[in-house]
Amino acid sequence: MKKIIFLLMGVWSFSLAQAQSINDAGDHVFNKDEQAIWNNLIELHNAVFGNKDSIVIGKLVGSKLEYGHSTGSLEDRLTMIHNAGVNATKYEQVTNKLISIQTIGKVGILRLDLQGTSTDKGVTTPLHLGIIQVWKREGDNWKLIERQAVKLPVK
Repeated sequence: MKKIIFLLMGVWSFSLAQAQSINDAGDHVFNKDEQAIWNNLIELHNAVFGNKDSIVIGKLVGSKLEYGHSTGSLEDRLTMIHNAGVNATKYEQVTNKLISIQTIGKVGILRLDLQGTSTDKGVTTPLHLGIIQVWKREGDNWKLIERQAVKLPVK
């Protein structure tokens, strides 16, 4: 029984390590609100690109979310949560590099350079996206309310 538990824990740890991304904020020093937004970004990123956890995603996105993909498609909150939770695409070596982050009152704007690979139906494709996210403080929590990605040349 102990061997099975250790085996399962090892497989789970390996899976989690594969799903998580490198999040590079460079030498940026965050203020309290920026740090909260960055932490939410990492949690949301792992839920969308890693373990596809729709409960976590729902906790982090606002009720009026507009989620724009690099293909030009736009999803509302419910569609985005559903699609992210059932997405069969596997993502690997995904890196978020912070370009800029700023807060203005109850609004936070985050720009990222995302790179990695996606595998869908056996076809692996390099990813390089420019992403802008708009976060809004609701009480003590920051919620994603807008996101747009654009394709960038693969490096």
